[in-house]
Amino acid sequence: MLKYSIICIAAIVLSGVASAEVVGRWCDTPVPGYRGTDSVISLAVDNSGKYSLLFVYGDGSSRTVKVRKDGSSYLTGNDFGEYYTTHATGRLSLYDNDGLIRTAMPTTATSPKGCR
Repeated sequence: MLKYSIICIAAIVLSGVASAEVVGRWCDTPVPGYRGTDSVISLAVDNSGKYSLLFVYGDGSSRTVKVRKDGSSYLTGNDFGEYYTTHATGRLSLYDNDGLIRTAMPTTATSPKGCR
């Protein structure tokens, strides 16, 4: 039931982005050995070419961040200088003004429970 709920939440959140297509999905596992902080990050593009990142967390909550594509990077525009970069290996890396924070692995999972 939880997996179905997360998929429904993702569909509802992405429905706010006109005709969004998911172009990538990654498992973010920031704390080794602890599933409580895991999330699935989905990158979507709408029919007008605007990008969003959808984060689905292990507790079922989610958030969407609008980003601006710049080459292989997706800029959040926040005060911390956060941006995400896709790599030829399929990985997604998160950076801020201080440098690399962490790297997420590509996945087909829609729930953080499928990340480990």
